[in-house]
Amino acid sequence: MDDNKRKRTGAADRAVIAAFAVFLAVLFFAGLLRQRETFSFFENRNLAEKPVLTVESAESGEYFRKLDSYLADHAPGRNTLLKANAFIDLKLLRLPVVNDIVVQDDILLPYLDYDMYSMDELPQAVSVMTENLSSVKDACDSVGAAYYLVAVPGQYTYFEDRYPWYLNNNSEYIAKSRLLLEESLDMAGVRHMDIGDVFAGLGSPEKFGSTVDHHYTLKGAFAAYRAIMERVMADTGLQMPVPEESEVTFTELPNLFIGSRSRKLMNLWSDGERLSYMTSELDVPFSRRDRGQETESFLYAMPADPGEWLTYEFYMGGDIPETVIDTDRDWLPNVLIYGDSFTNAVECIAYQSFNEMRSLDLRYYNDKTLGEYIREYAPDIVICIRDYSVLLDPTGNGKPAN
Repeated sequence: MDDNKRKRTGAADRAVIAAFAVFLAVLFFAGLLRQRETFSFFENRNLAEKPVLTVESAESGEYFRKLDSYLADHAPGRNTLLKANAFIDLKLLRLPVVNDIVVQDDILLPYLDYDMYSMDELPQAVSVMTENLSSVKDACDSVGAAYYLVAVPGQYTYFEDRYPWYLNNNSEYIAKSRLLLEESLDMAGVRHMDIGDVFAGLGSPEKFGSTVDHHYTLKGAFAAYRAIMERVMADTGLQMPVPEESEVTFTELPNLFIGSRSRKLMNLWSDGERLSYMTSELDVPFSRRDRGQETESFLYAMPADPGEWLTYEFYMGGDIPETVIDTDRDWLPNVLIYGDSFTNAVECIAYQSFNEMRSLDLRYYNDKTLGEYIREYAPDIVICIRDYSVLLDPTGNGKPAN
């Protein structure tokens, strides 16, 4: 190779390297300077925060590790790249599992690791949970309140027969945990009921479970609510208005429902599922307070635009630490409902049976312990609603009274 050709080749190489370096620098500074988002809707998680540079964090390498995570979370065009990757995996490669979602022709289910739950740890977990729930029962007993644990099936249990044969659905673990907890609670004298058995008794209607989300549908929540109320009235002798199925109307919204499963696929899979709201002949006026502050009296976060996407936060506005709904009918009992997001759709219905309905999500509410709250407000009924996947989780809404 002559000198001139070698020089031209070297100059071309340097130009490519320089252009690539400029490209990387632009991405780097664009990531640093672009308007910062704090939450990823499709991933349903908080994004990494920009780290603070200190001598100590630089010397330990912590700053650079956090900076790497920050730049990865805030890179320009990140959502476009994530969506393109999901499209390739879902539409072109047709992978059976995409972004930890098991993709079937008619339903989306979560991918579950085989070592997610330990059968060996079940007895200890049941013992801890029984102790926690017993402490809540004791707090209820101190004010004369009837206490109930209500276990509800999540989507992946309700549709466990839809899993491909070669994937895990944790059905054995879930069945064993339900059985052991029921036996333990019976011995401890803690009232409980299993909505999975209620649904099975009704023929396990398809309409009770969502195809794109891990919750039950509003119709499933209505069936759960009626079963709870029938049990409470039979046990306590209390009388409360409970609408029959013939007295309610479910109205489907035109908005596309982005469930917790479909959002992880960047909204590239949909079977057209829609959310519904319910009206009843027993609907009554009410006032609402969230965290002690008067707010708009709503049950459903109605969209302003039929083209707006909806999530399960449509029900009660999502997971709120504390909500109080007062119907001003003091001849009816007061209720406290607590639990994860599976309480939300039930709350939209249950308020009409009570004078005052309080709801807590102990993952976010920390003003008082649950025991202090019960003793201060002295409800007549306390109901804990938890889905099978967290039934033995002693944190959050599985915490003891104090």
